[in-house]
Amino acid sequence: MKLIAFAAALLLLVVGFSTAMGQDRAGDLKHVTLVSQKFERGPVLATALSVEKGHPYPSVAHLKGNVVIKANGFILHADQADYDEVSGEIKASGNVSVTPYPPLNNR
Repeated sequence: MKLIAFAAALLLLVVGFSTAMGQDRAGDLKHVTLVSQKFERGPVLATALSVEKGHPYPSVAHLKGNVVIKANGFILHADQADYDEVSGEIKASGNVSVTPYPPLNNR
């Protein structure tokens, strides 16, 4: 009987842990297009597990969890980032990397 109770408790622990670990699956990502008032750089395409954006436009978009930002010339990866819609400035933190990327439009 103790073995059955132990196995059941272990199963619940494993299922709970795997559910928690699976929370950053690609299907859970939020997608957003951000545009600064200084539109000369074009739109910014972003994905993250959490996206919080103030109202009204312009505001600062707060992106958290598996952040990927694609803009003309680069892809930024980070744990979190803030995008200022007035200036177009990005402040990123946590495992930040930037790699070259072809422009999103052919200007």
